[in-house]
Amino acid sequence: MNYILLSLLTLGIWISSASGLPKVETQNQPRTQGTIRVQDRPTFSHNATLHRRNNINKYGGCDKMYKDGKSKGKDIVKQGYHDMLRMTGLLNPFLTVVVDEQLIELDPGPMENRFLAVGKDDKSRAKRDLIYTIIQQSALWYPWYPFDWFGGRRIEVYCEVDQPNTGGSSCAKMENGMKTRAYAVNYKGKSQIVFCASYFIQPSLDERKAELDKTPDKTKDLTWMRTRAHTFFHEMSHLAVIEGRKLHVVKDLNQNPVGPSGKKVYGPKLVEALARDYPDYAYLNADNYAWYATAMWYRQFYGDPDSASITATAPEDDAVDYFEDDGSDPLPAEFDNPDYDEISEAEAIAFAAGDYTPSGWLKNKKLRILPLGDSITSGVQSSDGNGYRKDLLNILEGANNAVEMIGSMKTGNMADNAHEGHNGATIDQIATFTSAYTQRPNVILLHAGTYDLSLSVDPASAPQRLDSLVGKLVAACPDATIIVSRIIPSSNGGTASLIKPFNKAVAEFMAQRADITKWRSNGPLL
Repeated sequence: MNYILLSLLTLGIWISSASGLPKVETQNQPRTQGTIRVQDRPTFSHNATLHRRNNINKYGGCDKMYKDGKSKGKDIVKQGYHDMLRMTGLLNPFLTVVVDEQLIELDPGPMENRFLAVGKDDKSRAKRDLIYTIIQQSALWYPWYPFDWFGGRRIEVYCEVDQPNTGGSSCAKMENGMKTRAYAVNYKGKSQIVFCASYFIQPSLDERKAELDKTPDKTKDLTWMRTRAHTFFHEMSHLAVIEGRKLHVVKDLNQNPVGPSGKKVYGPKLVEALARDYPDYAYLNADNYAWYATAMWYRQFYGDPDSASITATAPEDDAVDYFEDDGSDPLPAEFDNPDYDEISEAEAIAFAAGDYTPSGWLKNKKLRILPLGDSITSGVQSSDGNGYRKDLLNILEGANNAVEMIGSMKTGNMADNAHEGHNGATIDQIATFTSAYTQRPNVILLHAGTYDLSLSVDPASAPQRLDSLVGKLVAACPDATIIVSRIIPSSNGGTASLIKPFNKAVAEFMAQRADITKWRSNGPLL
């Protein structure tokens, strides 16, 4: 039986286990909108297994040793990244839940209002769209070579290695007498985070919890809860690729952001004051996001933290996390149309249910994979000629799967380099490459349509042609799991303008083919 899966990120391909979608767990198991209350806020972990992937596109200077020579900088950064995924994956700021297969967005709770100034009476889509996008993008972020090179999705990390920028940012820079812990750079299309020396002495989420467990008098005091995850999320919120915009807007604001005047808003005291005194600005300040996430993480163990203005006892912070200003507008008038692809209803349901990223990895299976498509599949212009295929093979074999790549073409320096990717092929041409069907693939990876758009081969009907191709695959390979990708971005302006409507239409066609009820209740099988 066929199951057609939409890849929910730009060729962010995964194969789920047969356990299916987890249900949204709440205290009262609501079935109608009227029975859902704010205190029923569900929690879920999106990224529990993403450690199987390479997590950052590039590391610079991160082989140096820290913690008295016991840990590499790269390992400390990885751990901070994974903790950031754990922390942001817990967040559900507007209580988006699934009721009778419909998404319901209820009022934010007191913690959302306390840190981001979005109360139940604040219905601003501008705020909610940006907040949700930053949290979603951070919780779901992972790179996928080579596709993250397109559209600015490449994130680079450096350990005490300063990067070119226009504002003199560096690890040696002081802000209000405080050392720099980290800084983010949006410059010449790059997304970079530079971690400085003080970052590497911060504890992990679990290390901090162990410390707090030994000192119960501090478990309600946010000022003792800073971690590497906090810093990582702070810097992620500065990146345009995470904000879903061409120019980033989340910055490090002053106490009086209108003036501006006063200190930069770092630390829970100033964060809470900004949300209270300047509610229209709190969602534009990076540390508000980081402290909101930190508070929500430790809340699950110790309950709501006390207000930092009342109970703060930790020494005043001696380091800051900041960003490199690229000259973008610090306060745009609206965010009603953020610059990112709108997710489909099926994707929104999956995200709300906590299954947007894999809950487990396929293990101990025999896989005959047919990579089918055009030059993206064949690996044209990738440094080793493998494209995505080698990384995928490494991931699957790392989970003890026996993998055989099949197809009539062979490119790349990987040992098992068979595929059915043809440079310059349109959808109709790809439909004629059927020789590999006789090898009985049980997984088919389809990326097609780029050349229909770039060559103007009736682009308006290209989604229908792709749907027709999928129908032929279903008939020819009835035992295969078919993974259909939306096509990756293009640097060609004319082609780029056609990609978004094409991808949206493809998602709609695939949703019609897939039995959404069966998908949600049973999950894909292999």
